[in-house]
Amino acid sequence: MGIDLIRYPRRDLLAALAFLPFVQGRARASSRQDRFVACARKADGAVAAAVLDDAGAVSSVLPLPGRGHGAAIAPDGKRVVVFGRRPADFMIAFSMDAPEDAVQLTARAGRHYYGHGCFSSDGEYLFAAENAYDDARGVIGVYDAADNYKRLGEFSSGGVGPHEMILLRGGRTLAVANGGIETHPDFPRRKLNIADMAPNLSYLDAETGALLERAAAPAALHKLSLRHLTQTNDGAVWVGGQYEGPPERRAPLIGVHKRGDAMAFITEPSPTAALRNYVGSIASSADGAFAAVASPRGGVLQIWRAADRRVVAQYALADVCGVSGGQSGFTASDGAGRLWRNNDLLAEETGWSWDNHIVAARSPGI
Repeated sequence: MGIDLIRYPRRDLLAALAFLPFVQGRARASSRQDRFVACARKADGAVAAAVLDDAGAVSSVLPLPGRGHGAAIAPDGKRVVVFGRRPADFMIAFSMDAPEDAVQLTARAGRHYYGHGCFSSDGEYLFAAENAYDDARGVIGVYDAADNYKRLGEFSSGGVGPHEMILLRGGRTLAVANGGIETHPDFPRRKLNIADMAPNLSYLDAETGALLERAAAPAALHKLSLRHLTQTNDGAVWVGGQYEGPPERRAPLIGVHKRGDAMAFITEPSPTAALRNYVGSIASSADGAFAAVASPRGGVLQIWRAADRRVVAQYALADVCGVSGGQSGFTASDGAGRLWRNNDLLAEETGWSWDNHIVAARSPGI
């Protein structure tokens, strides 16, 4: 089942059509298989985390105490930590091979989780985006993955409202999207400081927590909450934002940053207007040559070429939000329980609603 391609000028349409056989050909040529983790709401109202195979089939389901958001997968491709949806005080650690042995962990007093985290390059430590809510500070919690995720301490995230973080190539630097929005669990889902938001992208030393560099959005875009990250093969970090300003304004939602430079925002109105001021997920392809951007509000999945920062394909896909780049191409999830591979329907769980993110892991032993 294909998705209708949104109309573009002829040169962009030709680029999109040229892109599709490239990705699909790579998928056919690869014998590697991914597994995925995604959170969902089921028809009976229950919430869960699911492990899926490369064909989109659900292999195991793990009940959650509340709505899930993102997941961190260790370098071994087996150990997983699922984070509750902001504001949440739980995360669930389990093995893909034995999810029934899951362990629930609770945030320390005065902290809650922001829905994302990542492992260190050796898999020994887990980093979690957290809110020190009484002080309105973003922190990165550090956990010992080899000792039942014992909390070892924390360091500053470099801003307020840290959301997604990724470990950059080389394994020594964390990139953190500080969304700039102050929240407090006494006021669930309320945004307390829209007038004076200060979003930024911070680079932190993964061993010491030291702030290495900070790239802020320009003053005119201080209401652009920077939330999701990926790194492409040229070393650049792509940042997807959610605009908290007037809805009639179409803000540039995608920033691209290289260390030592100012952040560059893609301002071409044709592709970014389709996102309707909201990027739900952003992910790079397995080789880092492309970045996929999903917008549930816009109902579109865009594929950008990293080399020239241009859209090469865009698909109309209602309520799409999760996207992950794996060995078989981009896999996307939507609110109707459907999974998509590039532009084809991969699988569907009737009555389910996939939550915000889907995360890919290489199969163990590959």
